[in-house]
Amino acid sequence: MSIAVVGAGAVGTLFAANWAANGHAVTVCARRGFSSFAVESPVRAVELPARVVTSPDELPAPFDWVVVSVKAHQTPGVAGWLSRACGPSTAVLVLQNGLEAVERAQPLAPESTIYPGVVRCVAELIEPGRVRHGSGNEIVLPDADTTRRFAESFSGPGSVIAAVADFDVQLWTKLAANIAANGLMALTDHSSEVLRDDAIADLARALVAECWTVGAALGVAVDPARAELLVRSITDLPVYGTSMLHDRRAGRPLEHDALHGALTRAARAKGIATPVTDVVHALLAALDPARGW
Repeated sequence: MSIAVVGAGAVGTLFAANWAANGHAVTVCARRGFSSFAVESPVRAVELPARVVTSPDELPAPFDWVVVSVKAHQTPGVAGWLSRACGPSTAVLVLQNGLEAVERAQPLAPESTIYPGVVRCVAELIEPGRVRHGSGNEIVLPDADTTRRFAESFSGPGSVIAAVADFDVQLWTKLAANIAANGLMALTDHSSEVLRDDAIADLARALVAECWTVGAALGVAVDPARAELLVRSITDLPVYGTSMLHDRRAGRPLEHDALHGALTRAARAKGIATPVTDVVHALLAALDPARGW
């Protein structure tokens, strides 16, 4: 089966490298070319040649599978790749933080079936093709015949993939963690140790509780009363920095709209107030270089 990975950031490179090492024919679609994969990892180190194309015109089309691993706000920039790589029989997996992944991608691949995905890994892109992987190598997908086939085909060393019946719970759990950790680390310009401060931990719990209040109203089996447990699970991890923190420090656009913005839109549709999320979203929007201050 043919697979294209659109986006060569930390997540896309990590999984593309492991799939290639497991014997799959992987084509990476990237803005900058590179000739080899190099994954530094306590789980599985990988070094091998990479097939990378830097123009949609170089793609044979269509692919059986397309994995989109750019951030939510970068989705419009992959329109050319998806137009070339996708057809009626292509399944597209969108590995992005936040909500509305299917709605963002579907207009770019109107004939394909789009599936959202939840990624659990800590990784950092050092340079094109080279990733420093800390922990986690999981992709969770909604349960369907197509996603089960993907999991069966591409699970292996360095890549744990599952199609699960409780995908919405997994999605909203990751969303809550991102709304708290990503947002507060980016605002404070500190790694995860900042969540051990009592005042910041209070904000994190409030953000998680607001997120899960909206999720519960949408029928997702999440409990706002368990916000403390999720925040504690974050602070129990070794100290790390989120992608939004790294983006802020590098002066890159922030993905707050797919996280905090999407939550506030869902909340308004249900008539639910999210005052803490509203403030954090407004502050992140003001920090975002894309704002053009």
